[in-house]
Amino acid sequence: PFLATYARTFHEPDEITGVAEQLLLMDSHMRDRATGLLHHGWDESKQMDWANKKTGLSPEIWARAMGWYAMALVDVLERMPATDPQRLAIEAVTRRTLLNVMRFQDAPSGLWWEVMDKGGQKGNYLEASASCMFVYAIAKGIRLGMLPLTAGDNVTRGWAGIQKQFVKPDGTLSGTVSVGGLGGNPYRS
Repeated sequence: PFLATYARTFHEPDEITGVAEQLLLMDSHMRDRATGLLHHGWDESKQMDWANKKTGLSPEIWARAMGWYAMALVDVLERMPATDPQRLAIEAVTRRTLLNVMRFQDAPSGLWWEVMDKGGQKGNYLEASASCMFVYAIAKGIRLGMLPLTAGDNVTRGWAGIQKQFVKPDGTLSGTVSVGGLGGNPYRS
């Protein structure tokens, strides 16, 4: 989004091309065919310990990574010229991503699980920051015409869930993951 803003502000159309290519590259290599969501990581060389030796993908679909990606899509789309040759591709990826994110919204709480496709499994939990990112991205997706107005129900349920589960009486937020990622010591996938 920063580079897209720079490109728009300083009339550098070649920069927006690079932004679109990055988002499309992530979509083409990291999207899980079964869920429509993106895996947390992809190693082209397939050499990292966490990488699937056939696909290069990490084993998990992490909500915070998906949240950053969803927000980047809507923020970049808002800054892309209507005439950009890659706009239609970014619109399609944005629509598909947000529709798939909505499919994984937890019905009882209105929130999203940290490991998105393993809701309710032992060790998994509803995550505050990802839920906030998804509410933002879906609301903006509606405003940008990427989603139907009925997706406002997802926004309303998500916002209510955030208020109920994560906002403390003093106004502070709880429930944000303390650590996640690939590798590290001790090793995690």
